[in-house]
Amino acid sequence: MKNKIHLSLRLLVFTVLLIVSMLSPVSAAATSVLGMITRPGFLPTALALDETRNRLFVFDNSTDTIYFYNATTLEELGSVATTLGVVYSMVIDESQGKLYAGYGGPGAISGNNIAVIDTASGTFLRYLSSTGYNQLVNDEALDVVYVSRNSSVARIDVATDTVTPIAGIWGNIYTGMVVNPVTHELFVSNWSQNNGNLFIVNPTTLTVTPIPNMNGFAVTVNWLENKVYISYCQPAGFEAVCIYDRDTGTTTSFYTANDSTSPFAFNPLVNRLYSNTEVNAVTTILNGATDEYVNVELTGGLATVGVRHSTDHVYFVDQAGTYVMSGSTHQIITEFPAQYGEPCSLCSSSLIMSQTSGLVYVINDATNGNVTVIQDGESSNYLLTVTVAGTGSGTVTSLPAGIDCGSDCSESYVSNTIVTLNAAAAVGSTFTGWSGDADCSDGSVTMDTDKACTATFTQTALGAGTHDDVHEAWTYTGDWGTYSGAGPYADTLHYSTTVGNSAEVRFSGEQFALVYTALVDRGVVDVFVDGEKVTTLDEGGPGSWQQRWISDPLEPGTHTLRVEHVSGGAVDIDALQVFAAANILSAGIYDEASDALLFTTNW
Repeated sequence: MKNKIHLSLRLLVFTVLLIVSMLSPVSAAATSVLGMITRPGFLPTALALDETRNRLFVFDNSTDTIYFYNATTLEELGSVATTLGVVYSMVIDESQGKLYAGYGGPGAISGNNIAVIDTASGTFLRYLSSTGYNQLVNDEALDVVYVSRNSSVARIDVATDTVTPIAGIWGNIYTGMVVNPVTHELFVSNWSQNNGNLFIVNPTTLTVTPIPNMNGFAVTVNWLENKVYISYCQPAGFEAVCIYDRDTGTTTSFYTANDSTSPFAFNPLVNRLYSNTEVNAVTTILNGATDEYVNVELTGGLATVGVRHSTDHVYFVDQAGTYVMSGSTHQIITEFPAQYGEPCSLCSSSLIMSQTSGLVYVINDATNGNVTVIQDGESSNYLLTVTVAGTGSGTVTSLPAGIDCGSDCSESYVSNTIVTLNAAAAVGSTFTGWSGDADCSDGSVTMDTDKACTATFTQTALGAGTHDDVHEAWTYTGDWGTYSGAGPYADTLHYSTTVGNSAEVRFSGEQFALVYTALVDRGVVDVFVDGEKVTTLDEGGPGSWQQRWISDPLEPGTHTLRVEHVSGGAVDIDALQVFAAANILSAGIYDEASDALLFTTNW
């Protein structure tokens, strides 16, 4: 009777939500049911998708058989009989073309409890020995599969199907596992009120590191922040989330009043996590950067959750049906009530989706006898445009990739993608900030409409003193060469043998001296201050290191000096001496023996 009342309440909530959806429609591209996979007596309990070969695999509990289908047309292609009995977990290594299906029944039954199937031919390969309930996760990049086996974990080498036990993990049957796709570490959670650990497995050595007071039902990894989330975390009060920061080694927890016992669905494009809904009928939505959360009331039931990254459409699947929520607005986009019987004999729900095609494959409940196939609707794309401005120079790149400005300064992103802009100043410049649309102020942009951001770079200004030619504030354009040896200031200088080469530097002062080498057959340079030519300087002479041309007095403030090779033989730049007002000299050329010059360190 309790189950009947609970189901009735869920149907009531579905009806109310459907009415609200019709009264307040959400702007979204169409999401619709494309078809169903069914057969007489069908009791589907597990799904796996091979996108490389475009094949969907479904385990049928009624016949102990794995059926496989064309993932697009849903045409049945064949089947493989097993002796597993019941399966709730299947994974595919697409690079090796192997499917692993694990026994999901109760108790510690010894024997051949993992079936290995060739996904290309759909043929049975072998059984692997295991014990008890088997949950599987894989690391496609390393071609390994991890299997939890009651109170232990093992690794399967996909190339050889060798099973290696991992020592140092203990607990009980309720074990959750997840792989960080960036670091390839395996994280194992465990529902045991005695050990209280999260286990971290090194992917190379298989050594195990326990993290105390982090036990719970399920584990999720946010690989953007390198953080691990434990659902229904027992040390924090059951209806809580525990967080382990892998970079800092710190743990935090907070009470969400959500009894979710399943992993979060993580969307890396918007850096958000979504919990499933259970008896308390809420989903907890977490900001992956700040860990701030909000609870959204939806429906009850042991719902499975998944999210399509590009649209940020969140799918909740339980016995009553499938409903789709916008991750950004928290509004229900559409619902697909299920045809189900009572009482449910296998009250399991499952979903798997193609992030590329948007096809979503759903088992609402094995008793329904079908797999529903849904086409996720596309969201809008918005254009991000970046401009580089200021007296300096630099580049801007983005995460996710797309912007590389310099050369590529605009990119289209899917709605609600969070784009992080990174500004890198060139040598001789500093990054001074963002401007443009209001959302650009911190370089983190949410693409909910077209956005335009400007990165400003300021050229570094030299203060009073003597500055060598190799100082990073100088910008050399063209094929300048360098000389090192006795004679120049600080034993270095830049030289040009090509007419058209130029050099530029910013300084703050009221007068300057351009230091060069005067030699026979030297060339001619034009000297510009703040864009205006102030002299044409012939660097020819009888032979003198550290010759100086002194400018006229300037207005106080920051100025830009530009030196351009305009004719003749080689020219060089040895140093720049910037004077404060107290050091103002008469304009002209001075050699190194002049008493009028103020010499500073290293002359």
